[in-house]
Amino acid sequence: MSAVRPAAFPLVVSLSEDLDEPIKLRAKHKVAGMLLLERNHARRLDRGWNVPGAYILLDRPDSEGRWGAYVGKATNPGLRRRVLRQVKERDHWYRALLIRYASNDDETLNSSEAAWLESELYYCLDSSGLVNLHNRNRPHDPTLSHIDEVSLRDYLTPVESVLRLIGHTLHHRNLVATVTPPVRASA
Repeated sequence: MSAVRPAAFPLVVSLSEDLDEPIKLRAKHKVAGMLLLERNHARRLDRGWNVPGAYILLDRPDSEGRWGAYVGKATNPGLRRRVLRQVKERDHWYRALLIRYASNDDETLNSSEAAWLESELYYCLDSSGLVNLHNRNRPHDPTLSHIDEVSLRDYLTPVESVLRLIGHTLHHRNLVATVTPPVRASA
C-alpha cells in the first residue's frame, strides 16, 4: 500500500439500523466493493458475496497497535463460502474485510486477479512491521499481466483507508509529544 497521504476519493460507509448487519464500504470512484463482517455474523452474509475476491481475517490490535491477520482469496464458489469455512478452521479473528469487484453484477474478479490481490495485500501487511501474519506460506501468483496489475492497484488505497478507519493501521505513529516543556525561571 502507499505512503500516508489523504485519500483522493470519498469512502462511503453504509450502516444498517440492525446491528447484526455487516458494514458496507465503498470507495466512490473505484470498482472495489468491501464489506466489514463481524465473525459472529458470518452466517448472515448475503449470498451475493459468493463471488471471487480477497479477504483479510483481522485480530484485535494490541496496546502498541500491532495486530494479526490472515490474508486469503476465494475463487469458486466465492467469498461467502470461504469465510464460512474460515469460521470453522481459524479461531483467531474477530472481523473479516471482504474485497470484490463491485461496479456491476455481471463482472467479477477472475482467479488470477483474486490471487494477485491476495499476494499484494499479504506483501503490504507483511512490510508494515505492525502485522503478524498467520499465513503459513506467502501467496504468489505470477500469471497476471502487468496491465492487469496496474488496474488492480486501485484496490489497495481504499483497503488501507478502511483498515485505518477501523483501527488497524499499517504505519508506525510518532508518539513523541510535540509540546515544548515549560521553561523554569532560575533562582
